[in-house]
Amino acid sequence: MILLTPGDPAGIGPEVMLVAWRDRGPDVDAGLAGDPRIWSRAAERLKMDPSVLPLVGRPDDQLSVPDPGAPTLDGARLAWQALDEALEMAANRSAAAIVTGPISKKHMTEAGFPHAGHTEYLASAAGVPRVLMVMSDGDRFHVGLHTVHVPLRQVPDMLDENLMVQDLQLLQGFVSSLYPSVAVRLGVCGLNPHAGEGGLLGTEDTIVDRAVQLAMSHGLDATGPVPGDTVFAGLRDGQFDAVLAMYHDQGLAPFKVLHFDKGVNVTVGLPWVRTSPDHGTAFDIAGTGSANPDSARAALELARRLLAVSSGG
Repeated sequence: MILLTPGDPAGIGPEVMLVAWRDRGPDVDAGLAGDPRIWSRAAERLKMDPSVLPLVGRPDDQLSVPDPGAPTLDGARLAWQALDEALEMAANRSAAAIVTGPISKKHMTEAGFPHAGHTEYLASAAGVPRVLMVMSDGDRFHVGLHTVHVPLRQVPDMLDENLMVQDLQLLQGFVSSLYPSVAVRLGVCGLNPHAGEGGLLGTEDTIVDRAVQLAMSHGLDATGPVPGDTVFAGLRDGQFDAVLAMYHDQGLAPFKVLHFDKGVNVTVGLPWVRTSPDHGTAFDIAGTGSANPDSARAALELARRLLAVSSGG
C-alpha cells in the first residue's frame, strides 16, 4: 500500500493529495493517513463522496481542524500525527511507500517538531545514517542536495568529501533504479562562482574536487566541480544523468524553473519509498480550488514506479 498524508490541513495539501488519489491508476493501492476529518472536509470541497475514501488514520478530538488558509498549531500537530501514522505503518510493513503532503516548517517547529523538515525527520525515524533529498521530474532531470534545510552561511563549513561520496552513491542508485541499463553520469556542482576560479573566488571547491576523485575511485562516473551556472545546462542537454548540488537553492532554483508543476521530492536512502510534491502549503490559495495537483499526481506515480522496480514488476 502507498500511504498519502495531507500535510498541513490549512494548506493545499489535502485537496491536491486527494485529487492525486482520485486520479490514480487502477493498479495503485493507496490509503489516506491522518485524521479522517481532514480528508472528509477536503472531499466535500471537491464535491467528492467522503464515504468512498480509504481512511486509515485515527481521529483526535482534542485537536481542531483549521479552515483552509488559516494555519494553527493544532493543524501542525495533525500534520505531524498523520506523518507518524504513516511511519508506523511503514515500520510494520503494512505500507511500502509514503507520499507526503506539504507542511509549514514554521508552524511545525512551533508545535515542537524536532527537525527542519520531512527529510530530516524521516531519516531519524528510519534510523539510517544518510539520506539524500532528490528533486526529480520522473524522467531525465534529477538533482540531489548535499546540504538541505540550513542557513546559507553554514553551508561552506558543512561540505564533507566522505558524505559527498555517499550522496553520489545514493544519487547513482536512484537513477539506476529508474533506468537499470543506463551508465549513470554524475555532475557535481562547485560551491563558489566559477567553481572557485582556481582558488581566486574561494578554496572550498578543493573539497568538492577531492570528493569527485574519491567517488571515481569507488567506480562512480563523476565530473566536477562544475560551475553551478553551467552544470544544469549539461543535465538538460544529456551530458549528465543527475547533478549533485551543494545547497538547497543552488539545486532547486533551476529545477523549479523547468519542472515546478510536475516536480517530485524523493528521499533516497530510506528502507521504504518516500515522495512528495515539490511545492509548499500555499495557504493563500487553499480552499479556492485553484491549486495545481500535477505535482501531487507525479509524486504518487513516481512512488508507484519505484515500488514496481523494487518488487521486480
